[in-house]
Amino acid sequence: DSPLAREREDEIVFALLNAALADAALADRSSPASRSRAVSKAIAFVNDRQGEAVTVSDICRETGVAARTLNRAFRERFGVGPKAYLIRQRLSGARADLMRAPSGTVISDVAKEWGFWHMGQFARDYRTLFGELPSETPFRG
Repeated sequence: DSPLAREREDEIVFALLNAALADAALADRSSPASRSRAVSKAIAFVNDRQGEAVTVSDICRETGVAARTLNRAFRERFGVGPKAYLIRQRLSGARADLMRAPSGTVISDVAKEWGFWHMGQFARDYRTLFGELPSETPFRG
């Protein structure tokens, strides 16, 4: 009940109101057509840079849409956000390369070509997506 406590309480209420208003201002007001165009542009951008570690920020800059819009568009089309989509695409590319690679190919070299630098995380993500470790993928090269 002290003046300092009331001032603190007012600051907290003010911060909460600002956060709520800012969140409302950031609401995605994009149309289905604009989201569809954004996804198409994003996919073309990613495909042109296969093997590169493209970020969601890169895609937002290229497509000219906000991260919130891009996230909504990817979730509508693929059921996952753009970051998860990017990781899946890179993992799928690494898997395809491993399956075509000659016996004796160094898995970490393939992973690095697809922008994966942390081999433990690469192996975990790979197993989650494909149900096997990269070392268990049959070489058909």
